[in-house]
Amino acid sequence: MRVFATSGYNNNYMWMSTNLTSCNNGLGMGGQKDFWGIFVDTNLEKGECRAPCSTFDKSMPCLSSEVTFEVAQVEVW
Repeated sequence: MRVFATSGYNNNYMWMSTNLTSCNNGLGMGGQKDFWGIFVDTNLEKGECRAPCSTFDKSMPCLSSEVTFEVAQVEVW
């Protein structure tokens, strides 16, 4: 396990939206619209990940091998 500190650039730690027409609907962590640290759509089927993202330290790697991806499994704790 690794911890990535905040960059101090913004406070965009979590994003959750449904039924919006002007923004992505789903769950996002870090970054900002269209440049998420990681984002999963409301159907939990597709997502995107970009690194580094503005919210976390630049040492944070991209959490997927591709910018866009299909979700294979979801684990909730």
